[in-house]
Amino acid sequence: MHTDNKLSGWIAFTNYEGVCSFWNLEDTGSLVGHIQTGSGPLVKSPPLSYSICSWMEPGKNFLAIELEHTPKRGTVVGHIVVLDVQGNVIERIVNNKLGTIAGSSFPSTKNKRIVYTYKIYKEIVSPNEKRSEKEILSDVWKEPSSLVVIDYKTRKEEIHINDFSKGGSLYLREFPWSPDEKKFVYTILKNIQVSLKGQPLNSEDDSISTAGSYIFDVEKAKDVKFIPGSVYAVFHPVSNKVAYIKNNEVWIYDLDADSSHILYSSKHKTDIMDIRWSPKGDYIYVRHHVDKSRKSKQLLIKADGGKVMPNITFPVYIHHYTWR
Repeated sequence: MHTDNKLSGWIAFTNYEGVCSFWNLEDTGSLVGHIQTGSGPLVKSPPLSYSICSWMEPGKNFLAIELEHTPKRGTVVGHIVVLDVQGNVIERIVNNKLGTIAGSSFPSTKNKRIVYTYKIYKEIVSPNEKRSEKEILSDVWKEPSSLVVIDYKTRKEEIHINDFSKGGSLYLREFPWSPDEKKFVYTILKNIQVSLKGQPLNSEDDSISTAGSYIFDVEKAKDVKFIPGSVYAVFHPVSNKVAYIKNNEVWIYDLDADSSHILYSSKHKTDIMDIRWSPKGDYIYVRHHVDKSRKSKQLLIKADGGKVMPNITFPVYIHHYTWR
């Protein structure tokens, strides 16, 4: 990575071939190493593969999803583990039963808590060979996400809510936790539109009034704030603020002042696809598509004032990554 502005932290990302690369941004953006976490989608899957979720100790270890595969049935179970930067499992956090697949998983700021989602796929537990592919895929998309918060040291469940999706699709993005480790933010999107042989599984007119971002208080065990129409909300790493996307703009919500303001408005016609805070909270990374192709524009925006910083070049197209 080249930049005229000093950036902090470590980035790790997994590409489509299942290779995870580490970059130390404080050391002139140097590439530190790789680990093989699995095969890509075009290659026959190994018995196990790993999805990198989030740094626990930047530069040392990750919270990750361990996926078990079979040749005939594909992914059959997903556990939560800790990987070191050599790709070794050094700790098992959650071992799931057949058909239960963990989704997103994030440690809190100082690793006090872990929040994760999971789905139970009945077709994996009791496969019905007479069902059509369309019927099976329809049920897969309709499976609701459940959410769990555990104490990292004791593994005790503090929150366990079945069907946490509120009728839509549940998303947690890095970084969801508040600095005090008491709250996390998540997003509910409209149900995913899937077309098989020209027939949509969900009507495009099927709107969901619960769509938006929520702030959940773990100790109160309930949502304490709803931001309608917002997506991909992420908590500030050191202060009580949340960044989110709404109407193709980056907004900042201040929990203490209970007020929001626009930080950045895109001049492009395509949607903003991703936002992340830098580890110190002084910048927000913004990615949006330049055109209808897979090409994207990446910007670094100063959190105080919204100035777009010049001469920022990220090492690769970064997606499915962790930056702390």
